[in-house]
Amino acid sequence: MVERIDIEGEPVTGTRFEDRFAALKVDSEGTTTVQLVNVEPGNTGIEFAVPAPDAATAHPALDGGVHVLDYDGTLRTYDASGAQTAEVDTGALEVGIITLDPTSGRLALADRISGGVVLVDPSSGEVEKLRTNDSVSNLGWVRGGELLIITGTDGTLRLWDVTRNESAGLMFEGSGAVTGSPSWYDESTDSVLVASSGKLLRLPVAADRWVELACDLTNRDFTQDERSRNVNLGSAAAISESIKDPPTPAAASTAVPATSPMNPPPIPITQQDESLTSSRRQFLN
Repeated sequence: MVERIDIEGEPVTGTRFEDRFAALKVDSEGTTTVQLVNVEPGNTGIEFAVPAPDAATAHPALDGGVHVLDYDGTLRTYDASGAQTAEVDTGALEVGIITLDPTSGRLALADRISGGVVLVDPSSGEVEKLRTNDSVSNLGWVRGGELLIITGTDGTLRLWDVTRNESAGLMFEGSGAVTGSPSWYDESTDSVLVASSGKLLRLPVAADRWVELACDLTNRDFTQDERSRNVNLGSAAAISESIKDPPTPAAASTAVPATSPMNPPPIPITQQDESLTSSRRQFLN
């Protein structure tokens, strides 16, 4: 079945969320509007349109409405009837990247002018700038809004702990060739799918998966102390940022075997971050 939707103007940009598409378009007279389009098969059509003379981008809202973000950082929210319900000054300028957390409804915005990422709760008006100035090509929410995947313009992937507002580890060191496709979180495997450096990657989020890889590569197990300090954090942060030195002989003698019933099959660790990053790349290819 093929269906055609006439959005009545020249499309500039747009964002899809589930079966809704927020289309920013300019008509023949130069008037800019945002149209919320239903793309559900058999029920396609334009649901409503709102004026958006200064809009940089737009995103469907959780309740069937739409979020419109202006170049000056003003975020306007409209409900399913097209009525404006909120307005927030985000402080993010000329935003081109916007993504929505399907659990909380929060938005993550990439600031093109000053760099970095801004989180916005449209319902409360709360705005928080993450402590990173990375140049961003796309963003993706992980684990119900607990974490954020930040893809840099060079394809480097970083996991960000939203609650603590701090890095949760370098997941992949990119080499360019970044696409505009957002990352996608697979809850069933606790992993993310993301395009970077000319590849489609599946990256595990859980720390124990990275530990398993590190143990295999260095031919040794985690000590009990290393496991308690790092695996329980629940992300790749501790492996890539905390473990840089091999254990002392005394510590090595207390290592927990990979097959110990008190632990799941363990996982690997390297002496240098660069080695681990390279090994991850080989593992993922």
